[in-house]
Amino acid sequence: MFNNTFSGVGYVAIMAGGGTGGPTTDLMIKDNLISTGSSAAYGLYLYPYLSGLLSRYNLFAPGTLFSAINASGARQTLNLAGWQSITGQDGPSRVADPQLDPATLAPGPAAVDWGEYVGIAYCGAGPDIGARETGCP
Repeated sequence: MFNNTFSGVGYVAIMAGGGTGGPTTDLMIKDNLISTGSSAAYGLYLYPYLSGLLSRYNLFAPGTLFSAINASGARQTLNLAGWQSITGQDGPSRVADPQLDPATLAPGPAAVDWGEYVGIAYCGAGPDIGARETGCP
């Protein structure tokens, strides 16, 4: 799951590992911009039927929540730092105001030239976070 923009999320942007169609395996979540709007919502909500997750270089708006199952099997609601500690994921990800343009969903400076190359062409010093690449002719 690469280079998506989630804006005004009501409950959860990305939910995985529920097991209804079998376990989720080898899911990669990179270069996504998640802006929950004015309400507290989950950026990532994971169930226990998940293996091989790799999540990194994502930008989360302030107030974004995370939910995961800890080692003892209990569900925890976390901020980004807690999520990183419990899951070992999203080390290079960060919380910042995405400053999305509401008409175009173009990202602001926090997302520009900051992503990880995932095989998609980009303009500038590096890939942008989210669905819109800025600075292209």
